[in-house]
Amino acid sequence: MDIRNDEGKVMHTVQGSTLEETFLGRVYLRRAQLQGANLRGVTLNDADLREADLTGADLRGARLENANLENAILCGADLRNATLDHSSLKEANLHKADLRGASLEDVNLYFTDFSDSCLVAVSFSGLTLCRTSFVRANLSGANFWVRAFKDHSLTKSELMARCSAIA
Repeated sequence: MDIRNDEGKVMHTVQGSTLEETFLGRVYLRRAQLQGANLRGVTLNDADLREADLTGADLRGARLENANLENAILCGADLRNATLDHSSLKEANLHKADLRGASLEDVNLYFTDFSDSCLVAVSFSGLTLCRTSFVRANLSGANFWVRAFKDHSLTKSELMARCSAIA
């Protein structure tokens, strides 16, 4: 199976017809076109996914630790129980994404869009929030430990009212 960029060039070839449970650590996939891809359980630790289009991708249980997802498009992606610890989501678009039970520890969220997303029971720990949008996001049971809290769509008190904890 070939992974292509937005110009149609092959960036990486994987044996088999699916990427499910595949190890793709430290791989360069900048501007990869992975819309609707089955990436369930994939390991993408330390991967460069800047500007990648993962719209509607199935990333349930995926490991994306230390991944660079700056400017990535994850609209409608299924990231339930995914691990994104220490990753960069700067300017990433996660509109209508499902992140139930995901882990986002020590992640900097600069201009990140979580609008209309399901963030139920997400573990946000050691965050720096700057102009991050949580408009209409479901934050029930989400846990926040915020290192720095800068201008964004919710006030600290609004987050406290919608989540189980915030420090």
